[in-house]
Parts: sequence; C-alpha cells; structure tokens
Amino acid sequence: MRNWLNVLVAVIVIMAMVLPLGSVTATTDIGMTDDDLHDLVIMAYIYSFPVYEMYRTRYTAVYDQENPARTDLNEFLDRRELLDHTDRRVVSPNNDTLYSSAWLGLSLEPVILSVPDTNGRYYVMPFMDFYTNVFDSVGMRTTGTEAGDYVIAGPEWDGETPDGLPVIGSPTNSVWLIGRTLVDGEWDLPDVHEIQDQYELTPLSLLEDPEAEAKVITDLENPPPAPDPEDPWNFFEIVNIGMTENPPPDVEAPLMCLFAQIGVGPGQTFDPDRFTPEQKEVVLTAMHIARTMAIFAGAAEIERHEGWTYLPTHVGNYGDDYFFRALMALIGLGAVEPAEAVYYGSETDKDGNPYDAQDRYILRFEKEDLPPVDAFWSISLYELKPDGRRFFTENPIDRYSIGDRTEGLQYGEDGSLEIYIQRQPPSEDKLSNWLPAPSSVDAFTLTLRCYLPGEAIVTGEYRVPGVEALLEVAIDIRPGIGPNPVNPRSRGVIPVAILTTEDFDATEVDPGTVRFGPAGASPVRYALEDVSGDGSLDMILHFRTQETGIQDGDTSATLTGWSFTDLAFFGTDAIITVP
Repeated sequence: MRNWLNVLVAVIVIMAMVLPLGSVTATTDIGMTDDDLHDLVIMAYIYSFPVYEMYRTRYTAVYDQENPARTDLNEFLDRRELLDHTDRRVVSPNNDTLYSSAWLGLSLEPVILSVPDTNGRYYVMPFMDFYTNVFDSVGMRTTGTEAGDYVIAGPEWDGETPDGLPVIGSPTNSVWLIGRTLVDGEWDLPDVHEIQDQYELTPLSLLEDPEAEAKVITDLENPPPAPDPEDPWNFFEIVNIGMTENPPPDVEAPLMCLFAQIGVGPGQTFDPDRFTPEQKEVVLTAMHIARTMAIFAGAAEIERHEGWTYLPTHVGNYGDDYFFRALMALIGLGAVEPAEAVYYGSETDKDGNPYDAQDRYILRFEKEDLPPVDAFWSISLYELKPDGRRFFTENPIDRYSIGDRTEGLQYGEDGSLEIYIQRQPPSEDKLSNWLPAPSSVDAFTLTLRCYLPGEAIVTGEYRVPGVEALLEVAIDIRPGIGPNPVNPRSRGVIPVAILTTEDFDATEVDPGTVRFGPAGASPVRYALEDVSGDGSLDMILHFRTQETGIQDGDTSATLTGWSFTDLAFFGTDAIITVP
C-alpha cells in the first residue's frame, strides 16, 4: 500500500520542489478522468481520515456543550472509577489504569505539564499529534516516576521557556494527551486519586503571571464548525480545518499538491460545486468505498497466530503507512507505541473456532511463555454484542480481567500458569485462576495487554499461547452402580472411569493431571481396564470422597485433566447424594 502512494506521488515530486507547501492552491478545473478522480479521492480520504477522527474527538471532548464530561482546552479530565459490567459508555474498557486525558492547544504559547512523584507506580503521559503519531511521552519508561515539570511547545513557538525545564516539541498545534495511571483495585483508588489531583497543565503565560489570562481559551460562544456525519461533503471541510490548524510535515508536500487538485489540504476550500454532477457521483462513490472497504486494506498487515492478532511494530508512529494509520484511527484511536504497551486480541481458540461461552477453555503459559514485561500484564474478557461492541460481563466473582497482579493466582511447580475460561466455576483448586465467561450471551473476546513490554514483544518475536477448547469426554462415576450415589461424609473412595470412545483414547490420559469434584481431588490410584465392556481399555481412577468437595444436594460432578499429547479435557456425570 505504501508503494502505491509513493508511485503516484513521484509524478509530481519536481512540482513539489518548486512549489512550497504554503503556496499550494486549488485548481478551478478538475481536468482528470473519472478513474483518476476516483483514485485521488480515495487517497485523500485514507490520508486524512485520522485528522477527521482527531477533530471529531476533540470537538466532542471540548466544544460539545451537551457532553456532561466536557472540559476546556489545556485541562485534565480524570476517570475516577473502575468500570464493571453495568457500564456501557466505554467499549473494550480496561481495569488496569485510570485515564487522565486533555486536549492541548499550543498555537499561541506552550503548556507546562506537572507530574507528582508516584513512588514507583506505573504511569504514562503520551503526546499524540493531530495525525495520531505519538511523538513523545512522560512517565515511568521515559522520565521515571519522580516529580517533574515539562514544557510542551507547538511547532511555531520560538520564544523563551523557563530555565531548567525540558522542552518537548510538538509537530502540531493540537495534541491529545491520554494519561494512564496504574490502579490495583477498588482499595487502591484513593491513592490514585491523590496522584491524579496533582497532574497539572499550566499555560506559560499563567506560570509567569498567575493573574494573567491564558492566550489560548475555549471559546464556547464561537466554537469551530461541528462535524456532521450525515453530510458526506462535510468530511473534507472538517479535514481542511484540521490540516490548516495543524499542517502536515514538509516531506508530504507532494501529497498536498495532489490533494489540492480537489480542494483538500491546509489552506484549501473544499467546494462540491466545483465538480460536475457526474464528478460529484464519482467523488461520493469513492468516499463511500474508502470508508467501507479501502480503509480495511491496512488489516493485511495484522498477523494472526493461534487465535491471537499481532499488530505491526510501527503502531503509534506510522510514517507513510497511511492505510494502517487510517485503520487504527477507526478501530484503535489513541494507541500508544509498542515500547509502552502492546495489545493482543483474540476472537477464536487456537484452532480458529469462535469462542462460545457454552464451552470450556484453558490458556496455558509455560514458564518461558509468560509475557515478558517490565510493568505488568492482564487479560480482559468481553461479552460480544451483535453490533460488535465489547463490554465487561456480569459474573459471580466480579472479575473482569486476570493477570500477574491478580491476588492468589496459582502457578504450577514448574512455573507454568493455567487460566480457566468458562461460564461455570471450576473446581475450588482452580478458582483463583478463573476468568468467567458470559452467562447472558455466548460470544466473547479476549484482550491481552502488556505494559512496558520486553524486547521480544516489542520486536514482534513473542507469541501468545493459543487458547484451547477443552474436549468433553465420557466419564462414568461409580461404574456399574446407578444412579451414582455419593455419601459426602464417607471416608471411602469414589471410582470414576474415563471411557475410551471413537474420539478419545483414555489410555493416553496423564493420571497425574486429573482432578475431580468441586475441590479438585487428585486420584489415589488408577488402573486401565475395560469398564464399558466394548473391548477398549478405559482408565478408572479412585478419589477420596472427602477430598472431592461434593456436598449434599449436588446433582453432578466434573473431572478435568490432560492427556500425554497435551490435550485438555473434561467430563461430567450425574450423581445423587445420600446420607
């Protein structure tokens, strides 16, 4: 995709060399074929879509007076609470961090960012330009966790700044700051709130004279034009405003020369009436194709392996990869660069089957496969709505994510980690590692977030183990004795047979991995014999009754385990508890 744009741009490189960016003017005659016009509109749309999205997001956050969370330019808006399944405002939320966001206006003067000492707590303040590139950041990775003040200056600022303060230069006048601060749970909120209260943004003029008026103000009486998604012609009008306020880099002058032919770019006026009726149809068709089809061309760069998606390593700094930049503006606006955090998404198990909450799954990390991070990692589960939106799901333990900070997480003796993803609670010995699946819907997705990832993640070498669907096998509790009576108070044992079938060979079961009942009892002995009388060897295991956790009133019991061929399985059979 990059080469396609470069070839088209190359035809006017000489023109760009002699025609400075600021002097590009729109032509009054669209002297091109319909095919050329169609291609040019798609190019301009893909290139400028991130600008439109940034403008739209800023308008909603700063100028939309019907937005109850509206805040002025150069002021923080803090999210103060952890989200749960009842919140439907945020799609694919995370419960690892609280957000502190702000829109910076740097056209007339710099802004000073002040951060407190977080005492080793992870936080990041990434700065995103109007083309969605993260050009710098303040936080644990880049500046540490001690208190500090930082001058954020726009591209045209050439005045003096306070002595001794580091200066971060922005390539655009408008910047989106999306700060994140680690929170370890509800109990940790007061400490995080105290930190958030100390994040400050101070215009330079107010730093020099607290009684002065800031040079950049939020004028709600004369706001900028509002985006109108119902009017397709409004798209390029908004883009032109955004690009005039935030000119692209000079290296993209050739592209601006191309786009000027249709009235798109900094200083341009997009006038639909300059096109003939036939050309208007070409333009509208091209815009529709760009928005509904061409924008997804960037998805070709997303790798998939064993059910997990892997984004390219240039997320957050896109260079001339305009297709992928546009795609990320659509599906992941605000993404940080991989050195700060990497997200992996999963909609299917390792075999490519969509997740179904009626099934049971296991995600097993060998010790060497655990995410290599310098901060922390977590896996969130979202119920998937028919319209594609993703939200936390209601569950009996109020757990919406699981990770290396989860209290009580149980690791194997060899350092491995198993996470159980299912609707029903697993046995008691596995509850600490349970990530509950939805009970209200069947479809769900997973997101693995890695903060301050290690080199293997940043370079794209790391691979997340695939999630395995547990195979349901046939078991027979107390074989030959129906209807499987169990006395929970018995000091004896309960025999359970794992049956060999056409789909499963019970002789391959690793008896050391088998657990039975709510408490996850281990077998005290096992043997291979033909329990079902079909000529095939089955495995019969014996469990101490009082170690199973079966209680009066239970109507079924479940067995789980692994085969020697690394196949995870489970089986359930009915029981009747008796005195």
